[in-house]
Amino acid sequence: QSGLDGREIQFAQQLASNKLKVRNKTLAKLQRFISSLDEDAVTDEELLKLWKGLFYCMWMSDKVPVQQELAMQIAGLLQHFPSPASAFQFLKCFYITMNREWHGIDNLRLNKFYSLQRKMLEESLKIAISDIFNKTESGGEDEEEFTEKESETIFLWSSTIGDILNPQDCPAIVLHLADIFVDSLNKALPTMKPGDQILSDMEINGLLLPFYSLLQSCDDIRIVKRVKEDVFRALLKAKFDEEYEFDEDEMEFESEAERYNFKLSAERKYFPYFDTIEEALLSVATSKDTLEKNRNYAFELQELYQNVRVPPQPTVPVHNSIKYKPLTSEEAAQVNKKRRKKRKKPATMNPPKKKIRVK
Repeated sequence: QSGLDGREIQFAQQLASNKLKVRNKTLAKLQRFISSLDEDAVTDEELLKLWKGLFYCMWMSDKVPVQQELAMQIAGLLQHFPSPASAFQFLKCFYITMNREWHGIDNLRLNKFYSLQRKMLEESLKIAISDIFNKTESGGEDEEEFTEKESETIFLWSSTIGDILNPQDCPAIVLHLADIFVDSLNKALPTMKPGDQILSDMEINGLLLPFYSLLQSCDDIRIVKRVKEDVFRALLKAKFDEEYEFDEDEMEFESEAERYNFKLSAERKYFPYFDTIEEALLSVATSKDTLEKNRNYAFELQELYQNVRVPPQPTVPVHNSIKYKPLTSEEAAQVNKKRRKKRKKPATMNPPKKKIRVK
């Protein structure tokens, strides 16, 4: 197919039908239609009209299981586009629609659209890193050319996300994206074991580009704090799904720091990327383009990534230590009153004689 050819209006009308059977049948038909499209055949205008119908299709869905299933089906449409570029175009039009319609969503319907955003992010991340698993199909390409190809897809994803985020007009979308990013990345990546480095340093930083940008230039301090806690600190603390044990007695370590980092690599899922993330955070913190009020947050994160690899120093117990407790204002006032009291004269061997009045 060369494009939607005006069918987007018909699809949108049927997707917004108040009959469940019509909506389900139209969604299945849309999936087949998208699979038959040519690359770069659809315009943003056509996709925005299509998303209008998908939005109201989600709007009218009832009951949580039905809503979650519908969110998965809509997000699954990303996998049927002929290329990552066209899939990310569909993703871009989704976020444009959400930014436009968000303020009209009532509290009772918020959760279903949060669920849709989560599923869309998960599926888009799977597409972003999909080339990593196609290495065996690359034919005569050498490793350097293949790495370059991987990075193009990941940077295309981050460019799409960075362009459509609108912290000024719709901060809720950005806040929720920060909330769910690490969890969505964990689901998109295959099972990882200690020592695995599925993504290169350039690729992990490519995925984090939208958040580096928010940390650098976002004027909303709520978003900056959310990015700090739910993206970068969450990556720092993320652990493997299973616990891995190693016999340290059978291994030789040159220093306590090496032993500690080995244990850390068996616990922290993204340990291989700590160095490159720290370098990127330092670049953000020292950049002249970074907002001054955001600079401290970037430095704090950089220090966290730097210090996490340093073994904790043993604490020496201090016995019989005297603890000084500061006085309260009332206690201090009482002390001053006591100091102002006159001291009694000391008793003497020759007390003064009492004067006797003679009447």
